Amino acid sequence: MTATATTNATLLREGYDAFAQGDLDKVRSMFDPKIVWHEPGHSDIDGDYEGVDAVFDFFGKLFEETDGTFKAEPVDILADDDRGVVLQHVTATRHGKTMDVTFPVVWEIRDGKPYDVRVYLYDLEEHDQFWS
Repeated sequence: MTATATTNATLLREGYDAFAQGDLDKVRSMFDPKIVWHEPGHSDIDGDYEGVDAVFDFFGKLFEETDGTFKAEPVDILADDDRGVVLQHVTATRHGKTMDVTFPVVWEIRDGKPYDVRVYLYDLEEHDQFWS
């Protein structure tokens, strides 16, 4: 593993830790200002969120819609010089429904900052039902 790959893995782990602790200022500072977050599906949260403010509006919606129960934890992190892949475990409750899923998230990283994030879901229908 190169030094940059190790740095990228550390960056992602620290970002998930800050997110879990509610340190959103730290998370915001870690993102490229022009970050794009790609959320798949056909639900109330799908779409491309362009720019750090839009991504944080998306995060706010996740917490609002789940009454603060949304949690995303890394199961494993793989990284190279240009990207990281996080196997992410998500739990949440919403309107009497429960989400408990694990899926990969691909983080493109440039100059030490994530600038493009793509979520890959195993069961898109289940995801859409939870968020619709």
